[in-house]
Amino acid sequence: MNSRQRFDLLRETRKFEEAVGLSIDWETFKTLQQIGSLIRKHKRACENYCNGVSDDTAILKIEKAIEAKIATINAKISGKNPLMVEFQNDPRGLTAKLYHNEAFKPEYYYLLGLTW
Repeated sequence: MNSRQRFDLLRETRKFEEAVGLSIDWETFKTLQQIGSLIRKHKRACENYCNGVSDDTAILKIEKAIEAKIATINAKISGKNPLMVEFQNDPRGLTAKLYHNEAFKPEYYYLLGLTW
């Protein structure tokens, strides 16, 4: 990662901190971006399963990867339940919901570039 990429990542991290009120470092923000990418893959896998293109093994594999990334973040930040995820597997809406301190946070989706 060059200095320009690091600066951009740091700027996005600060923007996320201000909007959400969660103090994180840039490595944690990068992990959150990876979770965003996995959530997009999860939605696509749920659509494929619904259309009969694939089985549910891809969905379960992605869910385990998301839970592992969230466990990594929870080890770094404090709180009762820092981050949680709920899987719904219905491709018509959110297939994975992120919670912070037991409250759904739609801001996370906009800041991580996700749509529903």
